[in-house]
Amino acid sequence: MMLVLGGVGGLLFWLFNRPPECKGGQILVNKACECPAGQSFIDGTCQATALPPLPPELVAKISGLNSLTTSSANASTPAKPWQLQRFFKYRLNSDADQGVDLFNQQKFLEAFNAFKKAAIGDPKDPEVLIYKNNALAQTKASATTPLFRMAVIVPADKNADVAMEILRGVAQAQERFNKDNGLNGRYLELILATDSNDPQTARQLAQALSAVPDLLGVVGHNISSVTQSVLPIYEAAGLAIVSPTSTSTQLKSRTFFRTVPSDEAMGTKLVDYLVSQKVQRVALVYDDDTYSQSLLSIVENGLNEAQIQVKGRLDLTSSSSDPRQDLADLNSALDSDRPEVIVLMPGQKNRSLINQLLKVNAQAKQRFQFVGSDTLYNSDTLAIGAEVVQGLILAVPWARDSATAERFTEQTRSQWKGDVGWRVATSYDAMQALIKTLSAQADRASVLAALQQLNLAPEDTSGESLTFTNGDRNGAALLVEATNRTSCGQVAGTGMAFCLLPEERSASPQPNKSPKP
Repeated sequence: MMLVLGGVGGLLFWLFNRPPECKGGQILVNKACECPAGQSFIDGTCQATALPPLPPELVAKISGLNSLTTSSANASTPAKPWQLQRFFKYRLNSDADQGVDLFNQQKFLEAFNAFKKAAIGDPKDPEVLIYKNNALAQTKASATTPLFRMAVIVPADKNADVAMEILRGVAQAQERFNKDNGLNGRYLELILATDSNDPQTARQLAQALSAVPDLLGVVGHNISSVTQSVLPIYEAAGLAIVSPTSTSTQLKSRTFFRTVPSDEAMGTKLVDYLVSQKVQRVALVYDDDTYSQSLLSIVENGLNEAQIQVKGRLDLTSSSSDPRQDLADLNSALDSDRPEVIVLMPGQKNRSLINQLLKVNAQAKQRFQFVGSDTLYNSDTLAIGAEVVQGLILAVPWARDSATAERFTEQTRSQWKGDVGWRVATSYDAMQALIKTLSAQADRASVLAALQQLNLAPEDTSGESLTFTNGDRNGAALLVEATNRTSCGQVAGTGMAFCLLPEERSASPQPNKSPKP
Protein backbone atom coordinates (compact mmCIF):
# COMPACT_ATOMS: atom_id res chain seq x y z
CA MET A 1 0.00 0.00 0.00
CA MET A 2 2.81 2.39 0.85
CA LEU A 3 4.44 1.70 -2.51
CA VAL A 4 1.18 2.37 -4.32
CA LEU A 5 0.66 5.65 -2.48
CA GLY A 6 4.27 6.61 -3.12
CA GLY A 7 3.81 5.90 -6.80
CA VAL A 8 0.63 7.99 -6.93
CA GLY A 9 2.31 10.78 -5.02
CA GLY A 10 5.25 10.72 -7.39
CA LEU A 11 2.91 10.80 -10.36
CA LEU A 12 0.97 13.73 -8.93
CA PHE A 13 4.23 15.57 -8.17
CA TRP A 14 5.37 15.05 -11.77
CA LEU A 15 2.01 16.16 -13.17
CA PHE A 16 2.05 19.37 -11.17
CA ASN A 17 5.71 20.15 -11.81
CA ARG A 18 6.34 19.00 -15.36
CA PRO A 19 7.46 21.77 -17.74
CA PRO A 20 4.70 23.21 -19.92
CA GLU A 21 4.51 22.37 -23.60
CA CYS A 22 5.33 25.56 -25.51
CA LYS A 23 3.46 26.26 -28.74
CA GLY A 24 3.21 28.93 -31.39
CA GLY A 25 6.89 29.78 -31.36
CA GLN A 26 7.13 30.23 -27.59
CA ILE A 27 10.24 29.08 -25.74
CA LEU A 28 10.69 27.77 -22.20
CA VAL A 29 12.09 30.45 -19.87
CA ASN A 30 12.28 29.77 -16.12
CA LYS A 31 9.62 27.03 -16.33
CA ALA A 32 7.24 29.28 -18.28
CA CYS A 33 6.49 29.67 -21.98
CA GLU A 34 7.42 33.04 -23.38
CA CYS A 35 7.80 34.59 -26.81
CA PRO A 36 11.30 35.70 -27.87
CA ALA A 37 12.27 39.30 -27.14
CA GLY A 38 10.42 41.78 -29.34
CA GLN A 39 7.45 39.42 -29.92
CA SER A 40 4.04 39.02 -28.30
CA PHE A 41 1.66 36.01 -28.16
CA ILE A 42 -1.18 36.99 -30.50
CA ASP A 43 -3.88 34.63 -31.81
CA GLY A 44 -1.95 31.54 -30.72
CA THR A 45 1.44 32.47 -32.20
CA CYS A 46 4.42 34.68 -31.40
CA GLN A 47 4.31 37.77 -33.58
CA ALA A 48 6.55 40.81 -33.89
CA THR A 49 5.47 43.48 -31.45
CA ALA A 50 3.88 46.39 -33.27
CA LEU A 51 5.68 49.71 -33.20
CA PRO A 52 4.16 53.16 -33.41
CA PRO A 53 4.48 54.75 -36.86
CA LEU A 54 7.47 57.02 -37.36
CA PRO A 55 6.87 60.77 -37.28
CA PRO A 56 7.34 62.17 -40.82
CA GLU A 57 10.51 64.02 -39.81
CA LEU A 58 12.14 60.73 -38.72
CA VAL A 59 11.32 58.64 -41.78
CA ALA A 60 14.58 59.66 -43.46
CA LYS A 61 16.55 59.38 -40.20
CA ILE A 62 16.21 55.67 -39.31
CA SER A 63 17.22 52.65 -41.34
CA GLY A 64 16.13 49.16 -40.39
CA LEU A 65 13.40 47.21 -38.59
CA ASN A 66 11.59 46.32 -41.79
CA SER A 67 10.58 43.03 -40.18
CA LEU A 68 8.54 44.74 -37.46
CA THR A 69 5.05 45.93 -38.37
CA THR A 70 3.77 49.31 -37.27
CA SER A 71 0.44 50.13 -35.74
CA SER A 72 -1.89 52.88 -36.86
CA ALA A 73 -4.89 54.59 -35.29
CA ASN A 74 -6.71 54.08 -38.59
CA ALA A 75 -6.55 50.40 -39.48
CA SER A 76 -7.57 51.12 -43.10
CA THR A 77 -4.50 53.35 -43.53
CA PRO A 78 -1.20 51.45 -43.21
CA ALA A 79 1.31 53.27 -41.05
CA LYS A 80 4.67 54.28 -42.46
CA PRO A 81 6.96 51.29 -41.89
CA TRP A 82 10.49 51.42 -40.58
CA GLN A 83 12.48 50.47 -43.67
CA LEU A 84 16.07 49.97 -44.69
CA GLN A 85 17.61 52.86 -46.63
CA ARG A 86 21.03 54.08 -47.68
CA PHE A 87 22.44 57.18 -45.96
CA PHE A 88 25.47 57.42 -48.27
CA LYS A 89 23.86 57.34 -51.72
CA TYR A 90 26.70 59.43 -53.13
CA ARG A 91 28.66 56.17 -53.10
CA LEU A 92 27.08 54.81 -56.25
CA ASN A 93 26.45 51.09 -55.88
CA SER A 94 23.64 49.40 -57.81
CA ASP A 95 24.12 46.13 -55.91
CA ALA A 96 23.58 47.99 -52.61
CA ASP A 97 20.43 49.63 -54.02
CA GLN A 98 19.14 46.23 -55.08
CA GLY A 99 19.95 44.82 -51.66
CA VAL A 100 17.90 47.53 -49.95
CA ASP A 101 14.89 46.80 -52.18
CA LEU A 102 15.13 43.07 -51.55
CA PHE A 103 15.53 43.54 -47.80
CA ASN A 104 12.42 45.72 -47.68
CA GLN A 105 10.54 42.95 -49.51
CA GLN A 106 11.78 40.59 -46.76
CA LYS A 107 13.73 38.56 -49.33
CA PHE A 108 16.60 38.33 -46.92
CA LEU A 109 18.73 35.65 -48.57
CA GLU A 110 18.62 37.47 -51.91
CA ALA A 111 19.38 40.72 -50.09
CA PHE A 112 22.38 39.10 -48.42
CA ASN A 113 23.79 38.03 -51.79
CA ALA A 114 23.25 41.51 -53.22
CA PHE A 115 24.97 43.20 -50.28
CA LYS A 116 27.79 40.67 -50.48
CA LYS A 117 28.42 41.75 -54.08
CA ALA A 118 28.07 45.40 -53.05
CA ALA A 119 30.71 45.00 -50.33
CA ILE A 120 33.13 43.45 -52.83
CA GLY A 121 32.51 46.37 -55.20
CA ASP A 122 33.06 48.99 -52.49
CA PRO A 123 35.10 47.46 -49.65
CA LYS A 124 35.48 50.83 -47.91
CA ASP A 125 31.74 51.32 -47.35
CA PRO A 126 30.76 50.17 -43.83
CA GLU A 127 27.04 50.74 -44.38
CA VAL A 128 26.99 48.01 -47.04
CA LEU A 129 28.85 45.59 -44.76
CA ILE A 130 26.39 46.28 -41.93
CA TYR A 131 23.43 45.65 -44.22
CA LYS A 132 25.00 42.40 -45.45
CA ASN A 133 25.23 41.25 -41.83
CA ASN A 134 21.70 42.46 -41.07
CA ALA A 135 20.39 40.35 -43.96
CA LEU A 136 22.42 37.39 -42.70
CA ALA A 137 20.95 37.85 -39.21
CA GLN A 138 17.44 37.82 -40.66
CA THR A 139 18.08 34.61 -42.62
CA LYS A 140 19.28 32.89 -39.46
CA ALA A 141 16.54 34.19 -37.14
CA SER A 142 13.76 31.92 -35.94
CA ALA A 143 11.37 31.59 -33.03
CA THR A 144 13.96 29.60 -31.08
CA THR A 145 17.02 31.58 -32.23
CA PRO A 146 15.89 35.22 -32.44
CA LEU A 147 18.43 37.79 -33.51
CA PHE A 148 20.02 40.34 -31.20
CA ARG A 149 19.24 43.95 -32.07
CA MET A 150 21.18 47.15 -31.32
CA ALA A 151 21.31 50.66 -32.78
CA VAL A 152 24.07 52.97 -34.00
CA ILE A 153 23.51 56.72 -34.26
CA VAL A 154 25.84 58.87 -36.36
CA PRO A 155 25.74 62.33 -38.02
CA ALA A 156 25.49 60.83 -41.53
CA ASP A 157 23.73 63.84 -43.04
CA LYS A 158 25.90 66.40 -41.22
CA ASN A 159 29.42 64.98 -41.20
CA ALA A 160 29.69 61.98 -43.50
CA ASP A 161 33.41 61.43 -42.85
CA VAL A 162 32.93 61.15 -39.08
CA ALA A 163 29.85 58.96 -39.59
CA MET A 164 31.76 56.60 -41.88
CA GLU A 165 34.58 56.26 -39.34
CA ILE A 166 32.17 55.34 -36.55
CA LEU A 167 30.33 52.87 -38.79
CA ARG A 168 33.57 51.21 -39.86
CA GLY A 169 34.33 50.40 -36.24
CA VAL A 170 30.91 48.93 -35.46
CA ALA A 171 30.72 47.13 -38.81
CA GLN A 172 34.03 45.41 -38.13
CA ALA A 173 32.80 44.22 -34.72
CA GLN A 174 29.45 43.04 -36.12
CA GLU A 175 31.24 41.20 -38.94
CA ARG A 176 33.49 39.42 -36.44
CA PHE A 177 30.53 38.38 -34.27
CA ASN A 178 28.28 37.15 -37.09
CA LYS A 179 31.15 35.44 -38.91
CA ASP A 180 31.74 33.38 -35.76
CA ASN A 181 28.12 32.11 -35.85
CA GLY A 182 27.00 34.81 -33.43
CA LEU A 183 26.11 33.50 -29.98
CA ASN A 184 24.83 29.94 -30.28
CA GLY A 185 23.36 30.71 -33.69
CA ARG A 186 21.85 34.06 -32.73
CA TYR A 187 23.17 36.85 -34.93
CA LEU A 188 23.38 40.63 -34.55
CA GLU A 189 21.32 43.17 -36.48
CA LEU A 190 22.06 46.91 -36.30
CA ILE A 191 19.57 49.72 -36.74
CA LEU A 192 21.26 52.79 -38.21
CA ALA A 193 20.11 56.35 -37.55
CA THR A 194 21.38 59.85 -38.25
CA ASP A 195 20.87 62.65 -35.73
CA SER A 196 22.50 65.49 -37.74
CA ASN A 197 24.51 66.41 -34.61
CA ASP A 198 21.27 68.11 -33.54
CA PRO A 199 19.90 67.75 -29.97
CA GLN A 200 16.23 67.96 -30.96
CA THR A 201 16.56 65.34 -33.68
CA ALA A 202 18.59 63.16 -31.31
CA ARG A 203 15.87 63.31 -28.66
CA GLN A 204 13.23 62.25 -31.19
CA LEU A 205 15.39 59.35 -32.30
CA ALA A 206 16.07 58.30 -28.70
CA GLN A 207 12.32 58.22 -27.99
CA ALA A 208 11.60 56.17 -31.12
CA LEU A 209 14.42 53.70 -30.51
CA SER A 210 13.56 53.29 -26.83
CA ALA A 211 10.15 52.03 -27.96
CA VAL A 212 11.72 49.11 -29.84
CA PRO A 213 11.08 46.31 -27.30
CA ASP A 214 14.04 44.08 -28.14
CA LEU A 215 16.62 46.85 -28.60
CA LEU A 216 19.44 46.03 -26.18
CA GLY A 217 21.86 48.93 -26.56
CA VAL A 218 22.92 52.01 -28.50
CA VAL A 219 26.28 53.13 -29.87
CA GLY A 220 26.30 56.94 -30.06
CA HIS A 221 25.94 59.83 -30.08
CA ASN A 222 28.77 61.76 -31.68
CA ILE A 223 29.20 65.12 -29.94
CA SER A 224 28.90 65.69 -26.21
CA SER A 225 26.14 68.32 -26.32
CA VAL A 226 23.88 65.97 -28.28
CA THR A 227 24.68 63.02 -26.04
CA GLN A 228 23.89 65.11 -22.99
CA SER A 229 20.45 65.96 -24.39
CA VAL A 230 19.40 62.30 -24.75
CA LEU A 231 20.72 60.75 -21.53
CA PRO A 232 17.47 61.25 -19.56
CA ILE A 233 15.52 59.40 -22.28
CA TYR A 234 17.82 56.38 -22.34
CA GLU A 235 17.98 56.28 -18.56
CA ALA A 236 14.18 56.28 -18.29
CA ALA A 237 14.08 53.37 -20.76
CA GLY A 238 16.88 51.48 -18.97
CA LEU A 239 18.73 51.39 -22.30
CA ALA A 240 22.54 51.28 -22.36
CA ILE A 241 24.30 53.90 -24.48
CA VAL A 242 28.01 53.54 -25.25
CA SER A 243 29.58 56.58 -26.90
CA PRO A 244 32.84 56.24 -28.83
CA THR A 245 33.33 60.00 -29.24
CA SER A 246 31.61 62.05 -26.48
CA THR A 247 34.22 63.14 -23.93
CA SER A 248 32.58 65.84 -21.78
CA THR A 249 32.88 65.35 -18.02
CA GLN A 250 29.29 66.61 -17.71
CA LEU A 251 27.97 63.34 -19.14
CA LYS A 252 26.73 61.28 -16.19
CA SER A 253 24.01 58.61 -16.15
CA ARG A 254 23.62 55.06 -14.86
CA THR A 255 23.07 53.93 -18.48
CA PHE A 256 25.95 55.91 -20.05
CA PHE A 257 29.37 54.49 -20.90
CA ARG A 258 32.16 55.65 -23.19
CA THR A 259 35.11 53.99 -24.88
CA VAL A 260 36.97 57.25 -25.47
CA PRO A 261 38.99 58.83 -22.65
CA SER A 262 37.07 61.66 -20.97
CA ASP A 263 38.08 65.31 -21.05
CA GLU A 264 39.57 64.71 -17.61
CA ALA A 265 42.10 62.32 -19.17
CA MET A 266 42.69 64.54 -22.22
CA GLY A 267 43.12 67.75 -20.25
CA THR A 268 45.40 66.12 -17.70
CA LYS A 269 47.58 64.78 -20.52
CA LEU A 270 47.96 68.26 -22.05
CA VAL A 271 48.85 69.90 -18.75
CA ASP A 272 51.33 67.15 -17.89
CA TYR A 273 53.05 67.75 -21.22
CA LEU A 274 53.28 71.49 -20.59
CA VAL A 275 54.78 70.82 -17.17
CA SER A 276 57.31 68.37 -18.64
CA GLN A 277 58.41 71.05 -21.13
CA LYS A 278 58.74 73.61 -18.30
CA VAL A 279 56.22 75.94 -19.95
CA GLN A 280 55.36 78.94 -17.77
CA ARG A 281 52.88 80.94 -19.87
CA VAL A 282 50.04 79.86 -22.18
CA ALA A 283 47.06 81.24 -24.07
CA LEU A 284 43.76 79.33 -24.28
CA VAL A 285 41.52 79.01 -27.36
CA TYR A 286 37.97 77.69 -26.89
CA ASP A 287 34.29 78.22 -27.74
CA ASP A 288 30.86 77.68 -26.17
CA ASP A 289 30.50 74.02 -27.16
CA THR A 290 29.83 71.56 -24.30
CA TYR A 291 32.97 69.63 -25.20
CA SER A 292 35.13 72.76 -25.35
CA GLN A 293 33.85 74.12 -22.05
CA SER A 294 34.38 70.78 -20.32
CA LEU A 295 37.98 70.50 -21.53
CA LEU A 296 38.66 74.17 -20.75
CA SER A 297 37.61 73.66 -17.13
CA ILE A 298 39.92 70.66 -16.73
CA VAL A 299 42.89 72.45 -18.33
CA GLU A 300 42.38 75.64 -16.29
CA ASN A 301 42.34 73.67 -13.05
CA GLY A 302 45.47 71.80 -14.06
CA LEU A 303 47.30 74.98 -15.07
CA ASN A 304 46.42 76.58 -11.77
CA GLU A 305 47.77 73.62 -9.79
CA ALA A 306 50.94 73.61 -11.90
CA GLN A 307 51.31 77.39 -11.47
CA ILE A 308 51.36 77.97 -15.23
CA GLN A 309 50.10 81.45 -16.05
CA VAL A 310 47.30 82.11 -18.56
CA LYS A 311 48.36 85.15 -20.60
CA GLY A 312 45.58 85.21 -23.16
CA ARG A 313 42.08 83.89 -23.88
CA LEU A 314 40.59 83.63 -27.37
CA ASP A 315 36.84 82.89 -27.42
CA LEU A 316 36.00 81.70 -30.92
CA THR A 317 32.30 82.44 -30.41
CA SER A 318 32.97 86.11 -29.76
CA SER A 319 31.77 88.43 -32.53
CA SER A 320 35.10 90.23 -32.34
CA SER A 321 37.15 87.06 -32.88
CA ASP A 322 39.78 87.72 -35.57
CA PRO A 323 42.60 85.14 -35.79
CA ARG A 324 45.08 87.54 -37.40
CA GLN A 325 44.51 90.32 -34.88
CA ASP A 326 44.35 87.91 -31.95
CA LEU A 327 47.78 86.47 -32.75
CA ALA A 328 49.21 89.92 -33.41
CA ASP A 329 48.06 91.06 -29.97
CA LEU A 330 49.66 88.03 -28.30
CA ASN A 331 52.89 88.54 -30.22
CA SER A 332 53.11 92.23 -29.34
CA ALA A 333 53.05 91.56 -25.60
CA LEU A 334 56.18 92.02 -23.52
CA ASP A 335 58.28 88.89 -23.12
CA SER A 336 57.01 88.41 -19.57
CA ASP A 337 53.42 88.43 -20.84
CA ARG A 338 53.86 86.64 -24.16
CA PRO A 339 52.56 83.05 -24.06
CA GLU A 340 55.04 80.32 -24.95
CA VAL A 341 52.34 77.87 -26.04
CA ILE A 342 48.76 78.23 -27.32
CA VAL A 343 46.31 75.51 -26.27
CA LEU A 344 43.60 74.77 -28.88
CA MET A 345 40.30 73.35 -27.54
CA PRO A 346 37.61 74.04 -30.16
CA GLY A 347 34.28 72.32 -30.69
CA GLN A 348 33.45 70.93 -34.14
CA LYS A 349 31.70 74.04 -35.43
CA ASN A 350 34.73 76.34 -35.17
CA ARG A 351 37.28 74.21 -36.95
CA SER A 352 37.59 76.77 -39.78
CA LEU A 353 38.68 79.49 -37.34
CA ILE A 354 41.36 77.17 -35.94
CA ASN A 355 42.60 76.55 -39.48
CA GLN A 356 42.90 80.30 -39.99
CA LEU A 357 44.77 80.64 -36.70
CA LEU A 358 47.27 77.98 -37.76
CA LYS A 359 47.80 79.60 -41.15
CA VAL A 360 48.33 83.06 -39.68
CA ASN A 361 50.83 81.63 -37.21
CA ALA A 362 52.79 79.99 -40.04
CA GLN A 363 53.22 83.42 -41.68
CA ALA A 364 54.35 85.18 -38.51
CA LYS A 365 57.99 86.09 -37.92
CA GLN A 366 57.76 84.77 -34.38
CA ARG A 367 55.69 81.58 -34.38
CA PHE A 368 53.85 80.08 -31.44
CA GLN A 369 53.96 76.43 -30.44
CA PHE A 370 50.46 74.91 -30.56
CA VAL A 371 49.09 71.99 -28.56
CA GLY A 372 45.49 70.87 -28.75
CA SER A 373 42.69 68.37 -28.39
CA ASP A 374 41.43 65.48 -30.50
CA THR A 375 39.01 67.74 -32.43
CA LEU A 376 42.01 68.42 -34.69
CA TYR A 377 43.10 64.78 -34.94
CA ASN A 378 42.12 64.10 -38.55
CA SER A 379 43.37 64.28 -42.12
CA ASP A 380 41.71 67.66 -42.70
CA THR A 381 44.14 69.24 -40.25
CA LEU A 382 47.13 67.73 -42.02
CA ALA A 383 45.76 68.88 -45.37
CA ILE A 384 46.06 72.54 -44.32
CA GLY A 385 49.74 72.34 -45.22
CA ALA A 386 52.96 70.82 -43.94
CA GLU A 387 54.52 74.17 -43.04
CA VAL A 388 51.34 75.16 -41.18
CA VAL A 389 50.84 72.14 -38.91
CA GLN A 390 54.42 70.89 -38.48
CA GLY A 391 55.05 70.35 -34.75
CA LEU A 392 51.38 70.56 -33.69
CA ILE A 393 50.93 68.29 -30.64
CA LEU A 394 47.57 66.76 -29.73
CA ALA A 395 46.19 64.69 -26.87
CA VAL A 396 44.30 61.80 -28.47
CA PRO A 397 42.47 58.60 -27.45
CA TRP A 398 44.28 56.20 -29.80
CA ALA A 399 47.23 56.14 -32.20
CA ARG A 400 47.75 53.57 -34.92
CA ASP A 401 51.52 53.49 -34.38
CA SER A 402 51.33 52.65 -30.67
CA ALA A 403 52.63 49.20 -29.76
CA THR A 404 49.28 47.99 -28.45
CA ALA A 405 47.44 49.07 -31.62
CA GLU A 406 49.64 47.04 -33.99
CA ARG A 407 47.28 44.05 -34.29
CA PHE A 408 44.14 46.13 -34.74
CA THR A 409 45.84 48.44 -37.25
CA GLU A 410 46.73 45.42 -39.38
CA GLN A 411 43.15 44.16 -39.18
CA THR A 412 41.66 47.50 -40.20
CA ARG A 413 44.05 47.89 -43.12
CA SER A 414 42.94 44.49 -44.37
CA GLN A 415 39.24 45.20 -43.75
CA TRP A 416 39.07 48.76 -45.11
CA LYS A 417 41.97 48.75 -47.58
CA GLY A 418 43.86 51.56 -45.88
CA ASP A 419 44.62 53.34 -42.62
CA VAL A 420 41.79 54.46 -40.36
CA GLY A 421 41.35 57.09 -37.66
CA TRP A 422 40.80 56.94 -33.92
CA ARG A 423 37.00 56.90 -34.19
CA VAL A 424 37.16 53.51 -35.90
CA ALA A 425 39.08 52.16 -32.90
CA THR A 426 36.82 53.59 -30.19
CA SER A 427 33.67 52.62 -32.14
CA TYR A 428 34.94 49.07 -32.52
CA ASP A 429 35.49 49.00 -28.77
CA ALA A 430 31.98 50.37 -28.13
CA MET A 431 30.38 47.66 -30.25
CA GLN A 432 32.61 44.99 -28.73
CA ALA A 433 31.61 46.13 -25.25
CA LEU A 434 27.91 45.67 -26.06
CA ILE A 435 28.49 42.38 -27.87
CA LYS A 436 30.31 40.94 -24.86
CA THR A 437 27.24 41.58 -22.68
CA LEU A 438 25.05 39.26 -24.74
CA SER A 439 23.70 36.03 -23.31
CA ALA A 440 20.89 33.59 -23.97
CA GLN A 441 18.55 35.60 -21.75
CA ALA A 442 19.91 39.06 -22.57
CA ASP A 443 17.67 42.03 -21.85
CA ARG A 444 18.33 45.69 -21.13
CA ALA A 445 18.93 45.11 -17.42
CA SER A 446 21.43 42.29 -17.99
CA VAL A 447 23.30 44.35 -20.59
CA LEU A 448 23.68 47.25 -18.14
CA ALA A 449 24.82 44.94 -15.35
CA ALA A 450 27.38 43.28 -17.63
CA LEU A 451 28.77 46.62 -18.82
CA GLN A 452 29.42 47.68 -15.24
CA GLN A 453 31.50 44.53 -14.69
CA LEU A 454 33.07 44.46 -18.16
CA ASN A 455 36.72 43.47 -18.52
CA LEU A 456 37.79 43.02 -22.14
CA ALA A 457 41.26 41.73 -22.95
CA PRO A 458 43.39 43.62 -25.52
CA GLU A 459 42.77 40.96 -28.18
CA ASP A 460 39.05 41.80 -28.03
CA THR A 461 39.56 45.56 -28.46
CA SER A 462 41.50 48.03 -30.58
CA GLY A 463 44.57 47.38 -28.45
CA GLU A 464 44.04 48.29 -24.80
CA SER A 465 42.05 46.36 -22.21
CA LEU A 466 38.59 47.82 -21.60
CA THR A 467 37.03 48.40 -18.20
CA PHE A 468 34.72 51.12 -16.91
CA THR A 469 34.58 53.16 -13.72
CA ASN A 470 31.29 55.05 -13.34
CA GLY A 471 30.86 54.74 -17.10
CA ASP A 472 34.27 56.23 -17.96
CA ARG A 473 36.90 54.16 -19.72
CA ASN A 474 39.92 53.46 -17.55
CA GLY A 475 43.18 54.50 -19.19
CA ALA A 476 45.21 57.53 -20.25
CA ALA A 477 45.28 59.63 -23.40
CA LEU A 478 48.25 59.67 -25.80
CA LEU A 479 50.29 62.48 -27.38
CA VAL A 480 50.88 62.67 -31.12
CA GLU A 481 52.77 65.20 -33.26
CA ALA A 482 52.14 66.41 -36.81
CA THR A 483 55.29 65.42 -38.68
CA ASN A 484 56.59 64.46 -42.10
CA ARG A 485 57.94 61.13 -40.85
CA THR A 486 56.86 58.22 -43.04
CA SER A 487 57.06 55.51 -40.38
CA CYS A 488 53.51 56.01 -39.08
CA GLY A 489 51.61 56.31 -42.35
CA GLN A 490 51.43 59.66 -44.11
CA VAL A 491 48.01 60.88 -45.26
CA ALA A 492 47.87 60.83 -49.06
CA GLY A 493 48.47 64.20 -50.65
CA THR A 494 49.72 65.88 -47.47
CA GLY A 495 53.19 64.44 -46.91
CA MET A 496 52.30 64.54 -43.21
CA ALA A 497 51.20 62.18 -40.46
CA PHE A 498 50.29 62.25 -36.78
CA CYS A 499 52.96 60.17 -35.05
CA LEU A 500 53.20 59.13 -31.43
CA LEU A 501 55.75 61.17 -29.51
CA PRO A 502 58.93 59.14 -28.84
CA GLU A 503 58.41 59.26 -25.07
CA GLU A 504 54.88 57.89 -25.53
CA ARG A 505 56.14 55.02 -27.65
CA SER A 506 58.76 54.02 -25.10
CA ALA A 507 56.15 54.06 -22.33
CA SER A 508 53.61 52.06 -24.33
CA PRO A 509 53.18 48.41 -23.27
CA GLN A 510 54.04 45.64 -25.71
CA PRO A 511 51.19 44.32 -27.84
CA ASN A 512 49.40 41.10 -27.01
CA LYS A 513 50.36 38.70 -29.79
CA SER A 514 47.08 36.82 -29.70
CA PRO A 515 46.33 34.45 -32.59
CA LYS A 516 42.66 35.50 -32.53
CA PRO A 517 41.42 37.42 -35.59
